[in-house]
Amino acid sequence: MNSKNVDDYLKLPYTIEMKKDEDGTLLVSVKELEGCMSDGATPDEAYSMIEDAMRAWIGFHLEKDLHIPEPENLIE
Repeated sequence: MNSKNVDDYLKLPYTIEMKKDEDGTLLVSVKELEGCMSDGATPDEAYSMIEDAMRAWIGFHLEKDLHIPEPENLIE
């Protein structure tokens, strides 16, 4: 059983990747959390949306007792 909670994971320095879609929407994802993605019209909105997506992604994985990768820069 994992002793960390969602907030513990959200404090870790995950790699956030952002790129602009053809229609101008900013697509944002977390490199280490496969399938954790969102979008936004502005960088601030995209970052806010990915925080919500991370909370949901991590919460689901904790609830199901699934593996949650650590940020790349913490892996030795």
